Amino acid sequence: MAVYNILILFLLLLFFSLSTAQPSADEQKLLLTIKQDWDNPDPLSSWSSTGNWTGVICSNTGQVTGLSLPSLHIARPIPASVCSLKNLKYLDLSYNNLTGDFPTVLYGCSALEYLDLSNNQLSGRLPDGIDMLSSGMQHLNLSSNAFVGDVPSAIGRFSKLKSLVLDTNNFNGNYPGAAIGGLVELETLTLAYNPFKPGPVPKEFGNLTKLTYLWLSRMNITGTIPDDLSSLTELTLLDLSQNKMQGQIPEWVLKLKKLEILYLFASNFSGEIGPNITALNLQELDLSMNKLSGSIPEDIANLKKLRLLFLYYNQLTGPIPAGVGVMPNLTDIRLFDNKLFGPLPSELGKHSELGNFEVSNNNLSGELPDTLCFNKKLYDIVVFNNNFSGVFPANLGDCDTLNNIMAYNNHFTGDFPKKIWSFAMLTNIMIGDNNFTGTLPSEVSFNISRIEMGNNRFSGALPLAAVGLKSFTAENNQLSGELPDDMSRLNNLTELNLAGNRLSGSIPPSIQSLTRLTSLNLSSNQISGEIPAALGLIGLNMLDLSDNELTGDIPQEFNNLHLNVLNLSSNQLSGEVPGSLQNGAYDRSFLSNHGLCATVNMNLNLPACPYEGHNKLSMSLIIVFSVLAGVVFIGAVAIWLLILRHQKRRQDLTVWKMTPFRTLDFSECDVLGNLREENVIGSGGSGKVYRIHIGGKGSAGKVVAVKRLWRTPAKSDAKSDKEFDAEVRILGEARHNNIVNLLCCISSDDAKLLVYEYMENGSLDSSSSSGAANWNMRTGRGVSREFFLFTEIIFTCGWIYRLRR
Repeated sequence: MAVYNILILFLLLLFFSLSTAQPSADEQKLLLTIKQDWDNPDPLSSWSSTGNWTGVICSNTGQVTGLSLPSLHIARPIPASVCSLKNLKYLDLSYNNLTGDFPTVLYGCSALEYLDLSNNQLSGRLPDGIDMLSSGMQHLNLSSNAFVGDVPSAIGRFSKLKSLVLDTNNFNGNYPGAAIGGLVELETLTLAYNPFKPGPVPKEFGNLTKLTYLWLSRMNITGTIPDDLSSLTELTLLDLSQNKMQGQIPEWVLKLKKLEILYLFASNFSGEIGPNITALNLQELDLSMNKLSGSIPEDIANLKKLRLLFLYYNQLTGPIPAGVGVMPNLTDIRLFDNKLFGPLPSELGKHSELGNFEVSNNNLSGELPDTLCFNKKLYDIVVFNNNFSGVFPANLGDCDTLNNIMAYNNHFTGDFPKKIWSFAMLTNIMIGDNNFTGTLPSEVSFNISRIEMGNNRFSGALPLAAVGLKSFTAENNQLSGELPDDMSRLNNLTELNLAGNRLSGSIPPSIQSLTRLTSLNLSSNQISGEIPAALGLIGLNMLDLSDNELTGDIPQEFNNLHLNVLNLSSNQLSGEVPGSLQNGAYDRSFLSNHGLCATVNMNLNLPACPYEGHNKLSMSLIIVFSVLAGVVFIGAVAIWLLILRHQKRRQDLTVWKMTPFRTLDFSECDVLGNLREENVIGSGGSGKVYRIHIGGKGSAGKVVAVKRLWRTPAKSDAKSDKEFDAEVRILGEARHNNIVNLLCCISSDDAKLLVYEYMENGSLDSSSSSGAANWNMRTGRGVSREFFLFTEIIFTCGWIYRLRR
């Protein structure tokens, strides 16, 4: 905003730069002291007796009159030695990194006339004694810092001040209107962009008749524009925008002869714009975001120097004056969001280098003038939500400066200029809700990021490539053909809406390359085939494939999607809906697909899946449970057989009778359990002899010899059993060193078992016949072989005799 201030700075710098004199020797010493006190900052490294004195401005006599040191990233505090330069009038330290409070060390610079500390990080309150700066101060710029509190009334004591620039701080108190109003030499005053306490424009500002630049925007001004300011006839800029003002715009404002820039936007002004606008020097007029009513005055065409016309967000009615079309310098027109009606000026754009044209949200009608891009500067056409009709001007197809076209919701007809799709600078085309015809090229410009062309009558195939395209909505047209086989050249798409066209073929698997796609609508076409599983691998949150001819299952990959909107209705899909989609949120998503079913959620307006089709998991469970049942059955049978065997064995044991003749550490079970063929060591006419090992209670156990005597159960009787028991008892109770101990007798109805101590090295018979061993050595106890034989023979023969008897 500080156009005038920048101009002043430029002129001053130009003036000082004319001086090429070097500082005198004495002044050089002072400069070197300043450099040292400033901690030798790098930007001042050239300061030396033989070097360049960067930023030093000298008079012809070698006296330092100015230091111009902006944008040098100086962060150290200003040293007091700066004021040792007694002729210093100009000090510019803007755009550095100065911090802390206002530098009161500058009070010592008695000749100072120009001080610029703007765009630093100074903070705190301005000192009440700020008038201790040089009384000859003419330009004071403290803008773009962080000062707070009040603006001290001492500011009013700088009677020679021409420029007071205090904008863009954090002043949150008051500013002294009366004191500032006394600075009658002021030409520039900026207090904008500070959160001052609310209040009206001080009437005393009307005393500043030399003001050319008054910037008071966004500082909580209330009330109306006082007529006292009508005396400010030298104004070239008046900015009261973004305040809390109200009332009408005074007529005198629009009659200021030297006014070049008028900004009154967002200040809640009402009423009509004065009919007699005679501010012939006005270049920028911004009355937007108010409550202005009435029509745009015809006299506005008299503002021949006007470049910018902003009247948007008001309640203006009537047509756009025809004279606007012949204004020679108008480059930016913004009249949107009003109640304007009628046609556009017929020669709009022909007599000026029109660049931006925004008239959306009105009731304008007729055709767009074919002169809009007459001077090849047009970059924005924003005409949506009007009643424009006719064809889009064909010569816009040669307007390659276009960046943005927003013409939706009108009544345009005819072919949309095909060349526009290839413009290198074009980024947005929003032309939906018209009656456009035409086709799309196979490749659109790489810079186009948004195409909205729904509800028209475009035909032909889809583009094969649009590498920059992010949003493509073309619903309800007459597009035909298939989706591109290779969709990777559309891989920046985030939104694709082709609903209500005549597309056919299948959805190509290459759609997986659209990794940024979040919204896909292909509904109401003639797309067939199966839904590719690739769709389930994209981060979609909206998917509509309804009213097509899709077949097959819904891919299980859809379980990966987190969809806010899903519609697969009116297709020929079959099978079970994926589990994650069996959700009440999708109860209208699968209608009119007679082959689909559900198993989990019965609120999907779908039938339950049949048992056979419950899926392969159900059959697998049946097989598993059948196998388990078989294993359990076989185990039960085996356990039952073991129990029977055990019971039989116990039953068998109960028919055996054991008669012990010694203290035994084994039972009949230990003996009977080892009567196996592999333990037989001999066999004869009366029976078999077994050598068996009995574990017993000891760790080593013992070995016994068991002789099993044959017996015929049919010839058994109780008398013979008693005789056998009596004779065996006699033998078992015998105690003699030469008699092998009979440990016990075990008998049943089938057999009799004699259990002896086992004697190593074979039978007596084998020993006597072979003569291989001495009898005494074999028995180890000097047992009489004859006596043993006699005993055994007598016993055995006697028993056999009794059996035969």
